[in-house]
Amino acid sequence: MNKTTLNSNTAISCHRALNIIAARNTVTVMWVAGHEGHWGNEQADSLAKTGAETGEPSKGYLPQSYIKQAINNKVREQDANTWTLKGPRHSKLALNNNKPHLKNLKMLLNNRRDYRTAVQLITGQAGLYYHLYKIHQVSTKTCPKCNMEDETVSHFLGQCPYYAATRAEVFNDYYTTMTDIFERYSILQIVKYANKTGRLRYDATGGNQDGVT
Repeated sequence: MNKTTLNSNTAISCHRALNIIAARNTVTVMWVAGHEGHWGNEQADSLAKTGAETGEPSKGYLPQSYIKQAINNKVREQDANTWTLKGPRHSKLALNNNKPHLKNLKMLLNNRRDYRTAVQLITGQAGLYYHLYKIHQVSTKTCPKCNMEDETVSHFLGQCPYYAATRAEVFNDYYTTMTDIFERYSILQIVKYANKTGRLRYDATGGNQDGVT
């Protein structure tokens, strides 16, 4: 009641009613404990009960907080549907598990190299031949280390025999799947593996790993 600006229609109506009453009466606004036998409170409770049980529901403006919540809920619903129907397959495999990989990304914010590596591994848009071929940076998708399969993130993390020893050191497995790695290990551990291989090391002078520019 002491505010100079009001956003609530209910508060504005109360303020206006009090001003009308106070124009010809002495009005004191004070807090009164409920259910204590005060006549005014008892009358208000009785009228509220009558209004709730009889007649047509009253119509009024929706609270701004309700509108915001409804919009946020709808956006989250549409976002979830879009992710389910159109979300990148690679990212789904990396994130649709119980590991809070996106939340743990915040722990890497102070290390740009590790943060970049984590994002590459989660999105699949990494400095590996499968992705580099798609953006016309190399002439083949085949892994340059083993020459056996396309060098995808899945191949790099779990299948390439060239990194079997490093994989066993970090993941206690010589060969595994990307899905299994993202389900069992934190993004910090996965980045640790990538760093040990040196495969995603970035050269700020213009070069990338293995001479790819």
